[in-house]
Amino acid sequence: MKQVLCRIWILIAVLTLSCEKNPTQITNAPNPPREYEWTLDTLSVPNAFQLMMVDVWGSSADDVYVTGFSSGARGKMFHYDGSSWEAVKLHVVEGGPFPNILEFRAIWGSSSSNIYAAGAKNGDSLNIFLSFLIHYNGQQWSEIPTNGKLLQAIWGSSPSDIWTGGIEGTLLHFDGTVIQQYPLPDSIWIKSIKGFSTDDVYALAYSIGDFTRLTFYVFHWDGQTWDLQNKYVDVIEPPTFGAFALEIIGEDIYSVGYGGLFRKNRNDSTWQNIFGSSTLLFGICGSSQDNMFVVGRNGRAYHFNGIDWYRYPEIAYSDIEYSCCWTDGKELFIVGDNVSKSFALHGR
Repeated sequence: MKQVLCRIWILIAVLTLSCEKNPTQITNAPNPPREYEWTLDTLSVPNAFQLMMVDVWGSSADDVYVTGFSSGARGKMFHYDGSSWEAVKLHVVEGGPFPNILEFRAIWGSSSSNIYAAGAKNGDSLNIFLSFLIHYNGQQWSEIPTNGKLLQAIWGSSPSDIWTGGIEGTLLHFDGTVIQQYPLPDSIWIKSIKGFSTDDVYALAYSIGDFTRLTFYVFHWDGQTWDLQNKYVDVIEPPTFGAFALEIIGEDIYSVGYGGLFRKNRNDSTWQNIFGSSTLLFGICGSSQDNMFVVGRNGRAYHFNGIDWYRYPEIAYSDIEYSCCWTDGKELFIVGDNVSKSFALHGR
């Protein structure tokens, strides 16, 4: 009988200790997106009067990269390790290996040891803004030789299926070993690339016409060819898709730009405007169709929970232009600038 009572008391003690641990676990759990606590970090470069970060990617909330450029035509990259942001040393003057970086415009990776950053480097006086692609293997960055001009977009379905594109018809595919060119007309400039799979990829593009009027395009890759799927002329026609950024969430592809947020199922040809906005939107990210974020001009940042849209009042900095965002589904990173400085906001 004593042994039975002893076992009962031990079981009660174990259950009590387990219950006492639960509040601590709840306290450490991520906040719901609309109850995020925010931190704002200023990203700076010594002796630079301008710093603009334009893209963000992470393998986890403790391994996040942002890329862009600074005054003096220098591409810049910062890394967040879960506690602070540090500049990644890429220029020779900083102890890095690359002397001619002009700027970065896009970053993408499949893991913490397989990351690509795309942008431009300087050539001779007749060849400026040459395409520039570098790869990180978990230990160091190395350049992948390319042909073309400034790269503005990059995405891959795997380490052996990577697309990158940029200005003056530059569109490249990298299979992990060889770069292949898929040249478009010089008038076409690629802005964003996202895909569902190796044979179902989309690219946003634009061209500059008479009176600097822009025409926007959506191209689609079916595994064999790139075909024009949608287009509209700015000012003359109303926006029929977002012209600045793409994102894949579930079986839908989203685009943001003039007019707000647009959505299209991968099997449809027509985009639908699902969130109208008079403020220009530049970035979108999300982990599911009931956990999406869009960001843009005048400190606009919104969350969609599958039912309604919520604007974050606590980060509505009217002088900051949010260019992009990234989420792991639990925490959110937003990158923006006010021309002279760049900022990284972290919600958790």
